[in-house]
Amino acid sequence: MGWSEEEYRLVFIEQSNLDFKEVGYFRDFVEEILAKGHKNIIIDLSQLQEITSLGIGALIEIMKQIGQVDGRFKLVGVNKDVYNAFQTSNLQRIINMHLSAPSE
Repeated sequence: MGWSEEEYRLVFIEQSNLDFKEVGYFRDFVEEILAKGHKNIIIDLSQLQEITSLGIGALIEIMKQIGQVDGRFKLVGVNKDVYNAFQTSNLQRIINMHLSAPSE
C-alpha cells in the first residue's frame, strides 16, 4: 500500500552535510513534527552530499522513535556517497531508502 499525502510528512535536509553542527537542530525539528502527531516521515536527502556518523546516528534515533509509535520512515534522494556511508555499517538493510536518479 502506498502513502497518500495525508499520511506522511516530507522533511527536506537543505544542508550539504549533516554533521555535529546541524544534527541537534535537525533532531529537534523532527521531534517537533512527531510531537504534533505526524508519525510517517519521509526525509529528502537530495541536497545532502556528506553524512557523518553523528548524522547517521540521528537518523537511526528518529527511525526508532517513529517505530515506537507504529509510524513509517523513509529516506529519499540518497546519493551514492551517502548510501555508501550507510552501507559501511550495513545499515542500508534496515533503513527504507531510495537512491536518487543517476546523474549523467
